[in-house]
Amino acid sequence: MKKISQFLIYVSVTVFFLCGFTVGVPTAHAGIIESYVDAPYQVDAQQPDLTVQAPSPVGATMNVPLTFSTTVTNGGDLTTGTSFSVLYQSSSDGGVTFSDLGPVTVGVLAAGSSAVATSSSTTFAVNGTFIIKACADKSSASNPGVITESNEGNNCNQSSLVVSGVPKVTLTANPTTGTAGVVNPTLTWTTTNSPTSCNATGDWTNTPSKALGGGSELMGILSTIKTYSYSLTCTNATGTSAVATATVQVVSAPVINTFTISPVSGAVGTVTPTLSWTTSNAPTSCTATGDWNGAKSISSPSSETLNRLNIVKTYSYTLTCANSIGSDSKTVTIPITASGGTYLPDLTMSMPTTYTALVNRQTLFSAVVTNEGTANTDAGASTAYKGSPIWNFFQSTTDSYYAPANIDSRNASASPPLEIGGINTVSIPRSFSSIGTWYVRFCADSDDHGTTKITELNEGNNCTAWAVVNVESSDPTTPYCGNALYSCINTDFSSSATDTAAIPPSVPAKTAWRCVNVAATCYAPYPQCKDGIDNDADGKVDFPADLGCVNATDTSEGTVKIKVGGN
Repeated sequence: MKKISQFLIYVSVTVFFLCGFTVGVPTAHAGIIESYVDAPYQVDAQQPDLTVQAPSPVGATMNVPLTFSTTVTNGGDLTTGTSFSVLYQSSSDGGVTFSDLGPVTVGVLAAGSSAVATSSSTTFAVNGTFIIKACADKSSASNPGVITESNEGNNCNQSSLVVSGVPKVTLTANPTTGTAGVVNPTLTWTTTNSPTSCNATGDWTNTPSKALGGGSELMGILSTIKTYSYSLTCTNATGTSAVATATVQVVSAPVINTFTISPVSGAVGTVTPTLSWTTSNAPTSCTATGDWNGAKSISSPSSETLNRLNIVKTYSYTLTCANSIGSDSKTVTIPITASGGTYLPDLTMSMPTTYTALVNRQTLFSAVVTNEGTANTDAGASTAYKGSPIWNFFQSTTDSYYAPANIDSRNASASPPLEIGGINTVSIPRSFSSIGTWYVRFCADSDDHGTTKITELNEGNNCTAWAVVNVESSDPTTPYCGNALYSCINTDFSSSATDTAAIPPSVPAKTAWRCVNVAATCYAPYPQCKDGIDNDADGKVDFPADLGCVNATDTSEGTVKIKVGGN
């Protein structure tokens, strides 16, 4: 039998009757209550007791989301009676300070039972070692919890988390280009995120294993003309880096291996040669000089067919190909002879295009010069005139017998050198001083003094036949410019007209006109008293009908003039 003694505080109530009311006054008492039991007995506080295991995992990859988990156990004598939180925290300074990762809710946990608490997803942006802590019955760092436990000091546990990143690698070459047999590039690399191995591939000349923390190596002199390629990857427990690459282009001065012409000779006017070439060592440009020009293809092989060769001479063609290192040139020639016939140009002119004109107004005449010979015009030109324009002239006369003394000769526009069958339009503005029949013609390969430049197959067909031009009276009421290509504009800017010479424009008569964009005379119309127009709208036209006119040269119809005295 075990005696149990308990110290109790109890309260008795003394009752009084006062003025018809019953009043109870409490009185506190203390004492020992003793009792006996038949078996051993111990009175303990029965409460839950929550503990957690160290969080897992203990390794992570930088910038890769992960969750943490821990097992929560109720090691007490009573159920938690309600749900509660498990708080996850992290520290990057060895546990000096913690940041909340967030709480996780766990349901009612019976005495002696366990549950797994898994955190929300989180990401670590930097690599390094972190402390991860889990605490039962806490929703934040300042929260005291909702469960009364027999031991409030064992709710937390922690573990170390190592965050690793996939290695990052950079690789550069210096220089990135060079001459074969001379260039000796240096490769330099850097790494991050603590690689455990670095492996080189490609054109590296040394061992494939490279320094983990970065480094540099000379590749040795590169002799082969090509683009050398170097690659480097690094690995750690997290993974393998992206491949870092660097290249070195090894070049040499280009070489024109072959440069040929076909055929190798020929007669003038019969040959259209083809030039062909092959190159090596990667030229970046090929340029033609001599009897051809311009940029040419850098591809190998390449070819180009030229125009027909119409001059008796030895043609020379040079090709130069270059790159940043140097250049190479080759020249081929082809002799063109006159054997087998006479090869010369032959210039003819078409008839003029205009057959009417107005007196004292410029009229534009045109004709077409054609090379109907067996060679271009340079083939018949002297050395001094090769490549020069072709002279042309225009003649006019009123003499139907075309006596040289009565012919007016003027230079027309020149023509460029013409290939076989080539044509060119020549023109000249011309005015005629009198009304009537005029005769005009064009001549090729001569100036107004009769000087020629070109030897031709036929020297007698350079001029056209004489064409008849009817020169008519001008419209006296219409102003015009001394140059048919420009406009005649009234000085008050109220009217304008383009002088087409052959077809006078219909414009109101004006007394003052000027020419636009040309230093030429703008011919005024007849004065008002002779222009056929009722200028003052009085129903009377010109002298002598209009009393405002003193005579036919009077410039105004508007004022009546009265003659006083005399006849």
